[in-house]
Amino acid sequence: MGETLPVHAVEETTAPAAAGHRVPVRIYRPTADAGLPVLVYLHGGGWILGDLDTVDAVSRRLAVTTGHAVVAVDYRLAPEHPFPVPLDDCYAAVSWLADNGARLGLDVGRLVVCGDSAGGHLTLGVAARARDEKGPHISLQVLIYPAVDDDMQTDSYRANGEGYFLTRDALATMWSCLAPESVREHPYVTPLRNGRLDGLPPAVVVTAGFDPLRSEGEELVVRLGEAGVPVSHRNFPGQIHGFLWMAGRLPAALDAFDVIATALRGSR
Repeated sequence: MGETLPVHAVEETTAPAAAGHRVPVRIYRPTADAGLPVLVYLHGGGWILGDLDTVDAVSRRLAVTTGHAVVAVDYRLAPEHPFPVPLDDCYAAVSWLADNGARLGLDVGRLVVCGDSAGGHLTLGVAARARDEKGPHISLQVLIYPAVDDDMQTDSYRANGEGYFLTRDALATMWSCLAPESVREHPYVTPLRNGRLDGLPPAVVVTAGFDPLRSEGEELVVRLGEAGVPVSHRNFPGQIHGFLWMAGRLPAALDAFDVIATALRGSR
């Protein structure tokens, strides 16, 4: 993991979700300024791994680099909690923040949702639900090497499915933990193949050259553009899946944080 950066304050609270569950969230404030814009961070880990401690360093760096208050969400994980529970938790947290952010001294009029890998999948799902349910206004979605389809026959799966950290077999297991075949056609499960992409917030997509998910990320960029969604794309050709978490050790990861920060400045 990358180095841990200091921030002004870290706060722990919970957001109400379905059936009385409360979703733990951790708020990172880079400064003492009132009215900080907000970035909700949905972590990766194949829907089966990760928690607030796992992504502490990434959350801190997002806050310091972007100047946003970062709200990391500890959604419930598969296979104990398959689809739609992880998405429900993330959507509940974003909705709660949109309704209560002002009370927390945050500017939720500038609300960004960001996720890497499985978190990118959940970010896209949150944005689609917000559109479909006329929910919280999301200014920008940041999708970092997102998993958006279960098709494992793409060019990047064939080229990078073995030997580059994230493997095809691992992804097959992760998909099976998240969603049985009976729900794979749901538009929030396989958004690239079955989802509507029109009417979504502007998007930033980051991909990695040696990532089995690269092709679907590239296709998502094309499809978002065709649907009329403003989208920008940055590929890091020499990198593997998960490289963002190596900031402080890997120059390309620092460049990726700068890409995100630049996009956020442009969205204000």
